[in-house]
Amino acid sequence: MRTFLFIISTIFFIGCKSNKTKKDESLVIETTIPTLLSVEEKNDSRWIKINNSDCYIFDYFTEDEITFEWEGDCFDGKVNGYGKAIKYLNGQYYSTYEGEYVNGIRKGKGKWEKFNGEIIEGNFFYVSHGKVKKTEVNGEVIEGYYNIGGVYTAKKTLPNGNDIYFIDSDSVSKTEYENDIKNRNDFIYPTSGIQTKYYYDENWESCELKDAKYYRLINLESKYYPKDGLVQDFYISGEIQNRFYVSYIDLYDDNIIYEGLNERFNNDGTRLEESQYVHGRLNYLNKWDENGNLSQQKKYDKGKIIERNYPLNNYKFTYNDSLRELGKSRYLEYDIQGNLIEEGIYSFTSGDDSWYPTGILKKYNNDGSGEEVYRVNFRDKNWKEKLDKIKSINTDETNYLKNNAIEIDYGNSGTLNYIDFESPLELSENFSIETNFTKTSGPNDSSFTGIIFNYKNWDNYVSFKISGNGYYRIDREFEEIDFEIEDWKRSSKINKYNASNTLKILKLGKKIHFSINGEIVKSIDSFNITSNKVGLIMGESNVVYAGLEVKNFLEKEQIVKKKPDVEKPNIGDTEWAGSGSGIIISRDGYIATNYHVIEESKYTEVSFLVNNEMKNYKARIVKSDSINDLAILKIDDQEFENLKELNYNFKLEQSSVGIDVFTLGYPLTDILGGEIKLTDGRISSRTGILGDIREYQHTAPLQPGNSGGPLFDFNGNLIGINTATIKKEIAENVSYSIKTIYLKNLIDVLSSDISLPVDDSITDLKIEEQVKILSNYTVFIKVK
Repeated sequence: MRTFLFIISTIFFIGCKSNKTKKDESLVIETTIPTLLSVEEKNDSRWIKINNSDCYIFDYFTEDEITFEWEGDCFDGKVNGYGKAIKYLNGQYYSTYEGEYVNGIRKGKGKWEKFNGEIIEGNFFYVSHGKVKKTEVNGEVIEGYYNIGGVYTAKKTLPNGNDIYFIDSDSVSKTEYENDIKNRNDFIYPTSGIQTKYYYDENWESCELKDAKYYRLINLESKYYPKDGLVQDFYISGEIQNRFYVSYIDLYDDNIIYEGLNERFNNDGTRLEESQYVHGRLNYLNKWDENGNLSQQKKYDKGKIIERNYPLNNYKFTYNDSLRELGKSRYLEYDIQGNLIEEGIYSFTSGDDSWYPTGILKKYNNDGSGEEVYRVNFRDKNWKEKLDKIKSINTDETNYLKNNAIEIDYGNSGTLNYIDFESPLELSENFSIETNFTKTSGPNDSSFTGIIFNYKNWDNYVSFKISGNGYYRIDREFEEIDFEIEDWKRSSKINKYNASNTLKILKLGKKIHFSINGEIVKSIDSFNITSNKVGLIMGESNVVYAGLEVKNFLEKEQIVKKKPDVEKPNIGDTEWAGSGSGIIISRDGYIATNYHVIEESKYTEVSFLVNNEMKNYKARIVKSDSINDLAILKIDDQEFENLKELNYNFKLEQSSVGIDVFTLGYPLTDILGGEIKLTDGRISSRTGILGDIREYQHTAPLQPGNSGGPLFDFNGNLIGINTATIKKEIAENVSYSIKTIYLKNLIDVLSSDISLPVDDSITDLKIEEQVKILSNYTVFIKVK
């Protein structure tokens, strides 16, 4: 098993990661960088380190494998002043920017030339912003005002000489554009250093006091830069309406780069919205209803939405790039105790302006049982293709309605069937199939509508259908033999003629039940279900289908079997790509460890003692900090129950040299076994290798596998996370641990609040009694 090099040939990381040895050069860069970037900047991939230097530059549209060369000055770890930044993408030349930088950010006049010949000249803030001239490769020229890289108010001259005009990103006439430019030139900006009041009407158009609904107070340090970034808007009656911070504002047209907090209020002082911007892009947005209840939370990553939370309704949507590209999101619903009760993937329907499930929904009950539900989304690709194909053959009319409904006017061309050939749900022992429809026109005696299931072909299927005049029929076709279950039979349960009906087929145990509008009309002995294909069947008529739902009813044991099919090996299993240790830092399952333990992992599992028995749980990475070699995991396993307590203290103050300390972890499990191991020693220095202030140096021996484990003092205080040790041939018992203050910085940028342990109940216990308790919170981490 290979170790991790920390400083060339001298220090190595102590995680047991096989087949992933780090290069010395990259590690030297990571562990010797100055601590000039903030915690947020360290975790922002847009801050790029200049080649062969300790200087950083901000790249607004960062892509993979970006590198920079810089010709100019560097102050406080960031590029500054006038210079030239040459950008490379995947090792290939991409662009050259020559102009002004302020604290690593493009700000001021400049010229940006790209590899394809495109040239942008003028004002920059992050990217082109303000008055700019852009010359495209094809000769097209855009002159005017940009907003963070996008055309705002400008004239575009095409290669053929024709012009196109824009105001606030909308296409307008030449006259409108010329009038706007005249008004812009006539606009009087306030004198710098003097607080100025501007009046606006109900549409936020500049106006006189007599027509004003709002006013703005602002104090500019220069033309586009407010003092302290603060802008305040008020109702004309004097109550605050909006308080926000910007790094740039053009008062003429509100061409703004937001930066920091943005709060909006009702005229009675109640808060309506709160948002935060980082480098001009949304970080989060909260909304409150008229009663002061938090009604919606949105979270973003560099301006891209990653979560939409509805606290009053206990559900949320989450997003990632792959789902976003497909127009989909993950849906999660919780009960009032915060337990997950439903999850699935939803897609957005532009024509319906709503979200509908696609694929399998999973529901979880309090007793451990659950359901799998497949609700047909009629706009899903497979159904749409099927409907369009049938429409082209039979010249039927198909209309997609609101609320995922579909209207089919079949006419009189015979029997029509809709089979879902791509249903993702594999029918279990107990299931139901249900549809609701409304017949809107057509003959009542000859037309019918219903469900077809267990479909293999037209010689093997089961159908359940009703007619408009109040009859139902159940057929089973098997190997070309018609097993008539029920011939046309009248039922008072049917809503006759042009009315709505719900049909349901329910299999429970050894019986299959057929119901109409909630009442069972027929029950039969079960037979072998050989196909998962389910669909709709109808004869000549016009029908609106409100949906089709297939559902599995699963016992607790079946729910467990439906979890990801990943074998859980015993401690010491060599099939895992790597392993390390960690410490539970919250009752709901957040775990701290080293970044190098979970780096590049696709599946993570944690094990720890629960009632003196080692339990395995699936976990996911929620935040990582490669600079400080820290990461935070979250147990994501429905078998996990929140811990009742955490009997230790998360200490933020620095510890003194000479105090006794001990480590807990799972080192060398393939050699030393799966039992938790303790080593003890003393703090020998409050700084690490080369005087690194982020670390303690101590004498508690560490081995591969101790990475990410806790460092405690003898009072039960967590003071560090174990990360590295000096090779024994260089020095004996020289180990390093990251201080908890740096872990706390990472915790503070999580999207969820964590209640860290504050408990001194074990302070006076003997060391062996402390270890017995703390072993319950020390975890063994395995990755692959």
